[in-house]
Amino acid sequence: MFENLLFKNLKNKSREAFHRSIHNILETKVRHRKIDFFWILFLFFLMLAITFAVYKTGGTNSYVHLLYIPMILSVFLLGMRTAILFAIIAGLLVGPYMPYDVKNQIMQAPLSWMIRLFMFIVVVSTVGSLVRYIKNSKGLEILRANEDIFTGYPNFNKWKSDMQEATLKKKSVKINLIMLELENMETINRNVGYEAGRLSYLKLMEASGAYFEGASIYAIYPNKILVMLVGETAVSSYNMAKEFIELSKNPYNIDGIPLAFILKGGFIGCEGEQNINLIFTRLGKALELACHSQKDIVIFDSKIDLDSQEYYETLVSIYNAAKENAFYMVYQPKLHGKEGTFVGAEALLRWNNDKYKGIPISKVVKIAEDAGFISQISKWVVREVLKQQAEWMNMGVHVPVAINLSSRDLNDDSIISFLKNCLEEFQVPPSLIEFELTERSIIEDEDTVFSILRELKHLGVRISLDDYGTGHNSLMYLAKKMFHFDYIKIDKMFIDEIENTNTKILIEGIIKSAHGIGIKVVGEGVETSIQADVLKTIDCDVLQGYLYSRPLGADKILDFIKSTVEV
Repeated sequence: MFENLLFKNLKNKSREAFHRSIHNILETKVRHRKIDFFWILFLFFLMLAITFAVYKTGGTNSYVHLLYIPMILSVFLLGMRTAILFAIIAGLLVGPYMPYDVKNQIMQAPLSWMIRLFMFIVVVSTVGSLVRYIKNSKGLEILRANEDIFTGYPNFNKWKSDMQEATLKKKSVKINLIMLELENMETINRNVGYEAGRLSYLKLMEASGAYFEGASIYAIYPNKILVMLVGETAVSSYNMAKEFIELSKNPYNIDGIPLAFILKGGFIGCEGEQNINLIFTRLGKALELACHSQKDIVIFDSKIDLDSQEYYETLVSIYNAAKENAFYMVYQPKLHGKEGTFVGAEALLRWNNDKYKGIPISKVVKIAEDAGFISQISKWVVREVLKQQAEWMNMGVHVPVAINLSSRDLNDDSIISFLKNCLEEFQVPPSLIEFELTERSIIEDEDTVFSILRELKHLGVRISLDDYGTGHNSLMYLAKKMFHFDYIKIDKMFIDEIENTNTKILIEGIIKSAHGIGIKVVGEGVETSIQADVLKTIDCDVLQGYLYSRPLGADKILDFIKSTVEV
């Protein structure tokens, strides 16, 4: 069905377009013939002039080799066949009727001019072969540079060249660009096979070429294609793209398996000569936005550029903040559920920057995760916390601190060696350290994560599962035979609804289940005394929230500890 819909346009080709193509071909041929005829006349008269000069300067014992000039020129300008004809004509012009010595009227020996004629042909043929080889090699090099090696379709280099050519020919030409991404190609590769993925991509290229009649199709990345429509209106091009994406959802037969294409698209229209690299960058931004939204295709506009610029500036500022120690730590106290005494604190990152003070720290972390340097920030946090704990210990106070880890921190075991070095440097007992991680941190690579967590536990560090109840596998992680969490933190979303009877019963069940397997429970985000009272009655071990304290600077923690002891 999909193929029938896509290829229906091939049956409706315009006769007018066909006749126009024939006319262009004939016109080009006539133009080339005119040029060739001009060079033939020019080179022929040049040979006659050189022959006349040879005769006037004494015969074939003088400047006969000047004839190589028009002969070799004819190779480049007219091709080897015509050049060989010129070589024969040149050989005859200085052949049997051209004296060896004009002054003494001594004629050439027949063998002499025959050998010269033969040498003319040999030289022209050799030069022609070399020229043809060079042209073929250059053509092959250009072809390879402009062709995708896996699909045989034109690539990004060819698109840039075509864009330049299109805008140079006609300054006001309208060009609409559509970039399509085969989102489920990795899924096809993983579950069906890489050959099926490759065939799916090729099928998509073929289908695009058939559907977007008259468009140029380019292979950009292993799962992306670029469609260039010249002369179409933006509205019609955009509507065509939307229809194609919708049609692609119908199954396609790939090696006997019905597969559907899940496509996302970016769209941009341009007119006249522009910065081609900038156009491509903007098109990529539109596609990226579509991939992270519910839309099938996104049209680029200036707001996307502004958002991207803001994101980039924020990214650079965060990176520099990590290098220049522009971050600082605050600590939110955690209290014993029934006794109300201080039991520890959660270390929270803050950014000392007036321009970005309104950005939530969760967004800062997300940007750093996406950019790939969250581990540097996390290690800075670990070292800063242990350094602060050492200072508190010198004052006679042991403060247990929980540190949040990102999913990226658990991709490798470098956090383990770094923690060991910090523990040794600051002489902080591992029992004073707790690492908090969310379910999202685990599901990306469970085997690696639990292996690292077991090593951390072996060091004596405590591990807690944050935002408990918001994920799909939270209960499953508590039942792990090979790993045991020390704490679970019930998400604030549940605490906000704890006055609801059903929610209270749910939380009470979680607490009893956790206690049954030796896990303590933290209620975070406690903001009212009613919430606190309910949590106390259902035996929640630790309470944390604005009801007790906002995050405090390191110098205020000791005062808070003292106040809870006095109470």
